[in-house]
Amino acid sequence: MPTSKTPIFTKGRILKIEMLEQMRDYPLDALDILTQPFSDGIITGLHISISESVLTVHKGIIKYNGTAYLIPSSTEITYGSSEEDTILKIIIHPPNITEDYTETQFEFQLTSNFELETHEMELARFKLKPGAYLRDDYQDLADFVTVYNTVNVVHCAYAGLGGEASISPDVTAYFARELMVNETENLHDIAICYSLLNETRAIRREVLERYITTRLGRPYAKLSNTEIHQSLVSIITKVKQERRTGAASFTGSRRLIVD
Repeated sequence: MPTSKTPIFTKGRILKIEMLEQMRDYPLDALDILTQPFSDGIITGLHISISESVLTVHKGIIKYNGTAYLIPSSTEITYGSSEEDTILKIIIHPPNITEDYTETQFEFQLTSNFELETHEMELARFKLKPGAYLRDDYQDLADFVTVYNTVNVVHCAYAGLGGEASISPDVTAYFARELMVNETENLHDIAICYSLLNETRAIRREVLERYITTRLGRPYAKLSNTEIHQSLVSIITKVKQERRTGAASFTGSRRLIVD
């Protein structure tokens, strides 16, 4: 029957190979079990900090070819102004197997080539004007895809449930907060807001697609990251219009006043 073992290290006991193997395998097995339901993509972390000439990619976890990889430290990448669209990607190199380790190296690269190989993942994209600075202090949800001088994470593939990668949780959390600020009364909006704000990882793609198509009165369809973002912006615009005109959606709250 399945058994969970935890090594006990006490004075006078002999250190056994089996105990060391248990220490080696436990974190790997735990990581594999925790990430098993997710598709390939960014699981958590790899957030980007911006300074005047340096991008810092922080540590995180990705899933590639069904295997979860821990990126244990931050990496700094120098960047400069350019009139070209630029993508920041992570390259997963083939594993190097020695007698002591299986070693997988990760390379971060800025390039104007937007064609990703199967062993590469996008972390961000931007287009920087000469003399300008990169920013990620978005003014609203639409600002995530501003062409110049803005870090765009809309196109990144985050590991999702259901076998499909999803959109960045930074995008969906921002959407939820903006929706709540605009005091939506739509029940679908309220439900999705609580779900999005309660998640630290990417939400299931199908949930977003079904919410969007229901909210905008469309037939269900698969949506790209760009289409998801555009649709979420449209919903924000719709909520603002409903708030100005006082028009309640059919799924919003209603009051009946009887004289």
